[in-house]
Amino acid sequence: MKKSSIVIIALLAVLAIVFAILYISGNSELGKWKQTAEKGQAALDTLTAEKDELQGKFDQLTADAAKAAEDAQTTIDSLTAEKDDLQGKFDQLTADAAKAKEDAQATIDSLTAERDDLQGKFDQLTADAAKAKEDSQATIDSLTAERDTLKTDNDTLKADNDKIKADNDTLKAENDALKTENGTLKSENETLKTENETLKTENETLKKENEELKKKAE
Repeated sequence: MKKSSIVIIALLAVLAIVFAILYISGNSELGKWKQTAEKGQAALDTLTAEKDELQGKFDQLTADAAKAAEDAQTTIDSLTAEKDDLQGKFDQLTADAAKAKEDAQATIDSLTAERDDLQGKFDQLTADAAKAKEDSQATIDSLTAERDTLKTDNDTLKADNDKIKADNDTLKAENDALKTENGTLKSENETLKTENETLKTENETLKKENEELKKKAE
């Protein structure tokens, strides 16, 4: 709006200058001036009409701008409210994330401590298992050596037992033979005893006869 007023004022100033020049130049120029003035008036009317049209457009643009500004303000207010709501949610999420991070770190620290404790127990169990395996291997080696010794002793005892069995069989056979021989000797001994008794009797008889014969010989 100010720009249009300036343009009009400038045009009026130009017309005034033209009018002054023509007036100074004399009446001979009056006809030309009138023509020029008429042209200037026509131009001024045209400019006025254009100014009014521009003023209408400007007023419409002003109304549109005011409506746009109002709508923009409404949009800004709505966006501001949404921004504030989102900021609140963001702040809450940030706080929740910080709390979750703190809780996660606490959980990680706890799990790390448990892992370290379990690792220590695992290492101890591994060492104990290795020691137990070593002790077990030593026991196995000792038992294996003892088994080998016992096996050797058993083989020796088996050989000795077989020899003893063979000797026992031999002794048994010899014992049976001796028993048989002893029975025979006992039988012979009885026979000899009987014969001895008989011989003793006969000897007594002979002694008596001999005594009698001696007595008779005297």
